[in-house]
Amino acid sequence: LEARVHTWTVRVSGLRRTAALVARRVFPADWQAPMRARAVHVIGGARRRPYLATARALERWCARERLDRLAARVLMLAAEHD
Repeated sequence: LEARVHTWTVRVSGLRRTAALVARRVFPADWQAPMRARAVHVIGGARRRPYLATARALERWCARERLDRLAARVLMLAAEHD
């Protein structure tokens, strides 16, 4: 769902504004302002079409069906806002 919101926001508001929203969510603390500014600069400077194509690819990507092929133990973690 998160990736779909980003692609919708890019289409409606543009990449620079979406970058600002994403950066604010990823780096919310005041002391993270330089990281937030960098994220806005990098994401906001990306070309729209490749950004949207990457977001759509990440929406579809899932490795769960291949986990049984791993020889080592796997610890899967998830956060509230993954």
